[in-house]
Amino acid sequence: MTIETGARVSFNFIDQLPERFSEVDFPIELALPWLYRKYWLSVEGRISEIIDFFVHSQVRVLTLHATQGRITEEDFLSWGSLTVEIARALGVKNITVHPNKLNRKKKEKSQEKVEDFIRRMEGGEMFSIETFTSKKRVFTPEEVINWSLPMTLDTSHIHSDRRVFDIIDNYSSKIRAVHLSGRDGGHQHLPVDGFCLEVVESLANRNWSGPVILEYLPQYHDRLAKDVKKVEEHVKNLKGGS
Repeated sequence: MTIETGARVSFNFIDQLPERFSEVDFPIELALPWLYRKYWLSVEGRISEIIDFFVHSQVRVLTLHATQGRITEEDFLSWGSLTVEIARALGVKNITVHPNKLNRKKKEKSQEKVEDFIRRMEGGEMFSIETFTSKKRVFTPEEVINWSLPMTLDTSHIHSDRRVFDIIDNYSSKIRAVHLSGRDGGHQHLPVDGFCLEVVESLANRNWSGPVILEYLPQYHDRLAKDVKKVEEHVKNLKGGS
């Protein structure tokens, strides 16, 4: 079991890199510019600058979160390949993508297209699909499982504790990363709580290995460093008791 703990840190523009990452002292999920047309397209010609910054920084990158492009469209082959280029340069093995929304009547054909894109893309095995429960998404968690695709398990996006533990119990071999945060009613991405620590324990009980990434709302970002250490200590204690 090798559970590595980090936190999500993002940027939208190249000139934000020194400001956003110069004082980061914990491992991270590097979240690339999130809006595809507004932000990603303006940086995709400068991939080498992104790579150069992190190769020469002290920040340890555990995993990547891709831009929120549409994985159901041919463009995925382009921006996905560039993201793979970044991942390989930084020694990262996992890239999280969002399952975009679509017309539900086109869902089955769109799922086939996504599987085909991933299969055709060099490095496509790095991609894992984040869990969103809306049936308007090209893949729900159940559909990710039915298609036997790699998964990024987001504990805030699944509203049932029992369902989170069921996925871990039955699909841990295909979970590539975990986005960990608390939730309260309709509020998501809150600081880690007892439920989150139980999730980590459940993963450890399955002898799971991979990155556990804290993903908080901006108003809680000042807690990330402390909470990364909290989860790291919990993991160490679990190992000590095993």
